[in-house]
Amino acid sequence: MFDTHIHLQRLEHPFQPICSVVVPAVTAQEWQPLLQQFAKSENVWLALGLHPQYGECWCERYRQQLEDALLCPQVVAVGEVGLDAGLKLSATEQEMVLRQQIRIAVAAEKPLILHCYKRYGRLIELLQEESAQRVGGIVHGYSGSVEVAYILQTLGFGVGIGRVVLNDRARRLSEVVKQLPETMLVVESDAPWPQHYGKQDWTLVLAQIVAKIAMLRGESESRVAQYTERNALRLLGLSKG
Repeated sequence: MFDTHIHLQRLEHPFQPICSVVVPAVTAQEWQPLLQQFAKSENVWLALGLHPQYGECWCERYRQQLEDALLCPQVVAVGEVGLDAGLKLSATEQEMVLRQQIRIAVAAEKPLILHCYKRYGRLIELLQEESAQRVGGIVHGYSGSVEVAYILQTLGFGVGIGRVVLNDRARRLSEVVKQLPETMLVVESDAPWPQHYGKQDWTLVLAQIVAKIAMLRGESESRVAQYTERNALRLLGLSKG
């Protein structure tokens, strides 16, 4: 399996994972510690960026730091960046910060790890306007429709399926999983979780996600694990397969 979104730096006891993972940053203060902690880890890839929750911190100094950090071979993507309708930061400010980070990703030829909450229409417009199809990437924690997912596919993006799919009431996400082509799907644990999710082993949860996808699509778990890993490698530019 390939976990495309796990915050290893926020686990109580960081460790060397047994499967490949992408560790995304959410604040600029995490960039250098992540590089120092995981730069020599064989199974760990990094995504550096500024989450929209911290968009008010964006500045010229951070722009330069991000451009420089992307030169490290362990950094495979710009993320976690995006738009979020639930934040106090204005839509205009969020969009400005996202635009600049998309431009950095395109210039560096690095894919994007995107966060989006109830702003998919505007997200797609920005991706199109900024030629993000040149790098593509992954929309983390996907919560949009099947129709939106197909538009994202034309822009070179796959969708991250996480623990929400384990909820039987998540009918729209279940339909997304059933209907999308296998080439669009990747899996993610997004660990660690809020306290009410408990302290489950993230690898066990990742396996449960794979099992639920397999059940919804009528496929074997091994097949789902194989193609979601293959998709992750391709979308992150780690493989041309």
